[in-house]
Amino acid sequence: MDMHEKYVSDDNSLSDSKLHLLREELKPIQEYATGIKFEPTLDNGLYLVGAGVRKKSVIKVYAVAMYSTPQVLTSATSHASLHDAARTFDSSSSMTSFVLEMVYSAGAEKIAGAIAESVKPRYNGDSSDVGVLESLIVDGVKAIGGQAIKDTIFRFDCSKEGVSVSVNGADQGMALFEGLGSAFVDVFMDSNSVSPTLIDSCVSTWSNNEAKAIAASLVELDLNRKMMMHRTSDDGGGNKQNDEAEESSIHAADEVEQQNETMTIPPPSSNEEHEPKLKVTAPQPPKEQKQRNHLLKRVVKYAFPVF
Repeated sequence: MDMHEKYVSDDNSLSDSKLHLLREELKPIQEYATGIKFEPTLDNGLYLVGAGVRKKSVIKVYAVAMYSTPQVLTSATSHASLHDAARTFDSSSSMTSFVLEMVYSAGAEKIAGAIAESVKPRYNGDSSDVGVLESLIVDGVKAIGGQAIKDTIFRFDCSKEGVSVSVNGADQGMALFEGLGSAFVDVFMDSNSVSPTLIDSCVSTWSNNEAKAIAASLVELDLNRKMMMHRTSDDGGGNKQNDEAEESSIHAADEVEQQNETMTIPPPSSNEEHEPKLKVTAPQPPKEQKQRNHLLKRVVKYAFPVF
């Protein structure tokens, strides 16, 4: 193992240790009205933001939890910022997931239809797109006997590409329609949320100073992970087109810097009018340092986009 590989390995080990310690600080949330407990992380690496209940009149239909990225955790200090962060999918926050655990039994068409009717007015695409999502839910419930009984668990992973569905851990597929993921988030996070208690839980959980510090540390670790992944990708050859584009941009930046950092010193005034002028060039950092600085700028740009 050469020194660079050892450096990357040590960085990974340190980040893993920090992440392990931070995750020990995270606690499950027990939804108050139903008593259902949700674990602090999902298997896709997302973190528990909060938990609430969905009611129809006085009937508790299901408990619901929202999971998302560290960037969303840092935005959960107000309803408005939380809503915007959870529904905006980019390189720094690519997914928001909802886990629903049934409290009240419902048939396949009834539960699927209720979810679809909540999504439709929030989605700008064709209603048939929502019909695909509805069919995935129906198929999943039919696979377990046609009834979403108490303790049945639905999971909806929302992203820029659409919404994927699973029922009791069995993957049902994905409704691949851009904008559908954000519309599904709106069902639970907009001003007409079907679960106001979920929003209250999210904001109250992540608004105190201790929680803010944990969220900020998770963002920092996520940023470090992205940098190391990029570094590893570069070592393994990476994407040739991206590498060439990056090399070109670094080279262009170098030329500009070289021009800016080269100054002309005129000779002292004397009779030596024809003496050539002396050019002095400021010392340049090594190429590896330039690439590292360039990469850091790129990662910060994508990890903390300006909206």
